[in-house]
Amino acid sequence: MIVFKAMFERPTTPDTDIQDLTRDVSSVVAESGVQQGQALVFTPGSTAAITTIEFESGAVTDLKGAIQRVGADRGS
Repeated sequence: MIVFKAMFERPTTPDTDIQDLTRDVSSVVAESGVQQGQALVFTPGSTAAITTIEFESGAVTDLKGAIQRVGADRGS
């Protein structure tokens, strides 16, 4: 089994940041040379999350609004 490990960092703000990691992940996969397998994307932040979404303005706006409503409901 081939294992390839790489890291990249993205700056964030205290606000609700939604970032498209597609290019970063694609670059790492291409660099690995692996033709078949899985990619694991991880964030160590306790308030961060990784999800999949069609990264278009309407979907991003809806997601950001939902995240902010959840935070408001929890008293954040």
